[in-house]
Amino acid sequence: MKLSVPLAFAITLVATLSSVVAVPIPALSYLGSFGKSGSGNGQFNFPYAVATDVSTGRVYVSDFNNSRVEVFDSKGKFKATIGSAGIGDGQFQGAGGVAVRASGSHLYVTDIYNDRVELFDTDGTFRTAWGTPGALAGSFNGPSAIAVNSKTGNVYVCEQGNNRVQIFDAKGNYLGGWGSPGSGKGQFDQPDGVAVNSSTGDVYVSEFGGDRIQRFNETGAYKGQWGSLGGGDGQFKGPMGLAVGTLGRVFVADSGNSRVQIFDADGNYLTQFGGSGAGQIKTPYAIAFGQNGLTYVVDNGRSRVQRWQLTDPPVVTITGGSRRVTSASRLTIRGTARHSTGSPSIRSVTATVNQRQYIALGTTAWKFIASLRHGINKISVVATDTSGATSSPASITVIRR
Repeated sequence: MKLSVPLAFAITLVATLSSVVAVPIPALSYLGSFGKSGSGNGQFNFPYAVATDVSTGRVYVSDFNNSRVEVFDSKGKFKATIGSAGIGDGQFQGAGGVAVRASGSHLYVTDIYNDRVELFDTDGTFRTAWGTPGALAGSFNGPSAIAVNSKTGNVYVCEQGNNRVQIFDAKGNYLGGWGSPGSGKGQFDQPDGVAVNSSTGDVYVSEFGGDRIQRFNETGAYKGQWGSLGGGDGQFKGPMGLAVGTLGRVFVADSGNSRVQIFDADGNYLTQFGGSGAGQIKTPYAIAFGQNGLTYVVDNGRSRVQRWQLTDPPVVTITGGSRRVTSASRLTIRGTARHSTGSPSIRSVTATVNQRQYIALGTTAWKFIASLRHGINKISVVATDTSGATSSPASITVIRR
């Protein structure tokens, strides 16, 4: 739908730069929890990490002190146990990080006190293990977390004891690594969580002792960081597990502040959940995403796993860069509005240009022509779906000379 304002003689400029996308703030509703303290089926003694197989809906929870991984369906019904206490194949002394690569039916588990990684089929069949105690390449000292790049199959393991991240291929062959003790760029103070954005290759590492998140490319080149000690938005008190969700958003288990914080891919704070009330989290340790927006949080302090439903508002995109310069009196703005899942449908798109509004009804591909004044022009666009949910604004600045 075309939207315009009356101007008899004007020039139209269509921008062709990279798109401006507003990262949406998701809504999360508490669905319940499963598990309690104990050693029986479906019970936990220090639940540590969680991973999902989105092809089957199954949920894998590492049960640290019971030295096992428990398997559940998407609603939390107990299905099976993998492993037992010991040093043999398929056994654990402190089952730690878990990760699933569904395309290869691979389940990876860090065996913290045996200083190794074990690989299983997702049905629990042991396949292989690698690692020995130490600080050499391919050795481990307290491997605390693990993540898999679903595209390349590469496996990332972070170690608290050696303050580093190591990279392996899907079979455990050493590919490289980075990190050393410290607080500088690319250094670590008790790294306790690692996650991969398989679309970009970016790797995120949380530091329990450093109270920050660092971002790297797929080979370990430093790209940025955020966070500091505290209880404010974007601050941490012992961050543990983290996970990358849709649209590159980063979810961080802020264990000491009893909450999960959500950021965009660059570390800009979006929102949080947990705390008091329904879905209260005592000590979150890990996060994983299942089918259709299901989100799982390990509540270590209450020996359970929580289930949340994540719902996204629509996403609005403006075609072109975020800052433009023109001598024209009118500007054509184009873009799209959609849901990542395709539903519900878009009801309207509203653009605000210098406090004047333009509205398009029932459209996913929108366009409007706006009058520009001399100097700085602020343009903001939001989309609303048929449920009433509104997107975060996508904004651009246009300077008319």
